Amino acid sequence: MAVRYSKMDGRIDHDSESIYGEQFLSAIEASAFFEKDIARLIQNGLVYVPNNSGLSICIQYIINEHFIDTDWRKTRRKIVSRFGSSDASYSVINIGIVIMALLHGHGDFEKTLLIAVNSGYDTDCTAATACAILGIINGADGIPCALKDKIGDEIETGTISIEPKKHLMENLVKDTCEAGLSMARDGIISTAIIRVPENVKASLPLPVKNPVVSVDILYNGMPSIGPGEKAMVTVVLKNNTNKQKTGTLFIKTPEALQTNIEKMKLRISPQSEIQMGVEFETKPGLSALPQKNITTVQFVSNEKEVAEKSFGLSGAYRMKLIGPFFDNYDTEKYGSDPYKDVQQKLANVNADLFAMFNGYVNIDRQYIDETFAEVDEIEGEYDNFHTDRFEIDEKVGYKGPCCIYLIYDFICPEEYDNAAIFIGNNDAYKVWLNGKLVMESAKSTMYMPYNNYKHDVHIKKGTNRIAMKIVRIGKGFEFSCMLRNVRNNHHWFVDLASILEKG
Repeated sequence: MAVRYSKMDGRIDHDSESIYGEQFLSAIEASAFFEKDIARLIQNGLVYVPNNSGLSICIQYIINEHFIDTDWRKTRRKIVSRFGSSDASYSVINIGIVIMALLHGHGDFEKTLLIAVNSGYDTDCTAATACAILGIINGADGIPCALKDKIGDEIETGTISIEPKKHLMENLVKDTCEAGLSMARDGIISTAIIRVPENVKASLPLPVKNPVVSVDILYNGMPSIGPGEKAMVTVVLKNNTNKQKTGTLFIKTPEALQTNIEKMKLRISPQSEIQMGVEFETKPGLSALPQKNITTVQFVSNEKEVAEKSFGLSGAYRMKLIGPFFDNYDTEKYGSDPYKDVQQKLANVNADLFAMFNGYVNIDRQYIDETFAEVDEIEGEYDNFHTDRFEIDEKVGYKGPCCIYLIYDFICPEEYDNAAIFIGNNDAYKVWLNGKLVMESAKSTMYMPYNNYKHDVHIKKGTNRIAMKIVRIGKGFEFSCMLRNVRNNHHWFVDLASILEKG
């Protein structure tokens, strides 16, 4: 049960190794209520990690090293060289540190804590995870009094959606125990829960009975759609009764989309399900594509029983890509690339055919008019971008250093004086909003979604334009641009609409 929920939770904003890590740790923590041996707990967790994954290989390596060398510092150096990353949040190395701290800590709370913290990386998470496992095994009595005094009795939690609130530790323990008792009461788990305090009772609502007919949606690919594309989902209708169900399926699309199935008569056999593929595309003649497109699937039986499910298809960013632009220089004339001192009169090798193999690109060179007054007339290609991390390399065939421009015209339903822009980049870039240069960097760096950000950005009600100039020096473009709605608890904007090109 714990692993099932951890997988569902992890898939919200992570994939692959990170999901394996959450499954691994949830299995360990669930087992720790019944098993005290760290080695056996680790093996229990590895059941839920693919053998060929980086996480599994890392954990097995640490286990083997623990038998060879008792010095955790040597193990730390080895695992960083083999499994480390310049990204402090990388899940494989952080979970590796948790396991190393547990094995070398030998059940000692303070020693385990210090190993985790002094190993670096995502220290608040590694120390908390390792010590939480020991806390489950040994209880509150296993925490040294000196550390208990520093920890205190309060827990402070908070997300971008919930105002931080202070809770007492005992309230969290009580809530957790009540959840366990409720699941045991309802037959979801078969575990006997003992030593329950008198004031703790099964308090969660009774589970909702299976509906007569249930509706599920499976995405066949990305949960997004752009002009000129089709998106597919599988609609699953399950009859949970012992009687045949006959009725009508309705698919109600948002204003921007249309589907190949709007209404259909169906007959579902007892205790069976029907699966059908449903195709979506944008309506012809659309002037703007919203980010948010909610479809409702509804089944109405002949007995007037209603089952329904809503789901979304995110509208892709529709942007104009201009470029690529690139320069070359002649090594017989110049000892190094000339950049600002001497430039070809024209970009894209229109000046000197003998300068090949010495490519460079200059973020400060205006390859087009950067007032963008006539950008609509400049040659370029419109394309759909389905994620905040733009898939530029898929759309630029030229290999080598180059520069491209992305023009994003969008509609905002309200005016915002305090929006925020977050840029992730691995190379130089410039970003203009409505003709004003708002962000720029000439540095090459490791890509992270939050490399740079700017608050108090003004977005107009109605039409806006973001122009992005992006450089590629190395192997690939890595660039993302995200807008955050500070007014709405710092959520990302989800109610914008991409303006589509005329014609």
